Amino acid sequence: MASGYTTNYGLCQWQRSDKFLREEFNQDNEKIDAALKAAAEKAAAETGQIRTRLESTNYDLCNLLLQNDYERKYTGYKKALLFDGFHNIEGVANMNGFLQSDGTLWLERVGQSDIALGTGGGTIQSGRIKTLTMTGCGTITGFSCWLYSYYELTEQVTGDYAVIINEKEVASGSFSLAPPQQQKDTERTISFSGVYIRAGDRCTVELSLDSSSASLRISADSNGVGGTLRVHPGGASSGSITAKAATLPEGRGAVAWVRYNGGQISLSLKNGADTISLTAEVCQDAVDPQTGETCTEQAFRLERTLPAAEWQVVLTGSMSEEESEMEIYDYGVILL
Repeated sequence: MASGYTTNYGLCQWQRSDKFLREEFNQDNEKIDAALKAAAEKAAAETGQIRTRLESTNYDLCNLLLQNDYERKYTGYKKALLFDGFHNIEGVANMNGFLQSDGTLWLERVGQSDIALGTGGGTIQSGRIKTLTMTGCGTITGFSCWLYSYYELTEQVTGDYAVIINEKEVASGSFSLAPPQQQKDTERTISFSGVYIRAGDRCTVELSLDSSSASLRISADSNGVGGTLRVHPGGASSGSITAKAATLPEGRGAVAWVRYNGGQISLSLKNGADTISLTAEVCQDAVDPQTGETCTEQAFRLERTLPAAEWQVVLTGSMSEEESEMEIYDYGVILL
């Protein structure tokens, strides 16, 4: 047997006169194995702590830049960061199913169709339609009014319009319509740039004619301008957006966060025909910094080398059969 042992781990030290025992070799191997395991676990723990601190710093940076974006503060070109707070859809290349307003994306199952107000006997030069409460979601595309004139008109009928949602003007402009037939109610449609609406929104449209030669028919219940609010119905249980391409440097992976309510979220990066899905990780309660709403914050990770290229974020959301709506507040993707 060994006549001496090492200082740190007590491994056998044999002299020329010592006899070798198999048990001592096995004991030494067990000690070495345990020491190597402990060292590996310590290294892994320290690496994890470093990575956690790094990700926390990245996350704080992402939140800061999102907050600056909300406050319209210029923060320069982000060569390794993609984010969107959905103030508008300027950063979106393609959107399917989702609608956007008030700084969020959202899905609703029920779509809103056209709303007919009818026409009555009276006429007015300017006014607004009665306030309508939406029962579903969709896109307001225009308003079909009824024009009337005692005279034979040859010139276009011009005027101005404004679309007001929840007491906030969201669209306005001028219109030019073909003249009505003399002494006959004639339907003409004023086209709007798309205005997204959701269930519960209160909507009205203001119209004003430039000329006194033509008039607008009032509604059947004599409550404002008559006609039909034209709405392209929404309504979907799933949707996706693809962000506009951004040139990013080479990276060894990515981390990302999405803040939302309802439904399920998935996230991927797209470069041409190459689409790479990010893996969902920690999910926790959070507060959206823009709206102050409590929400779910889903973290994602990608552990794969990404070449320098033009990358697009693809965000997909879907609802279960029991859910009627979901809302997405923002996302951030950081290249590591």
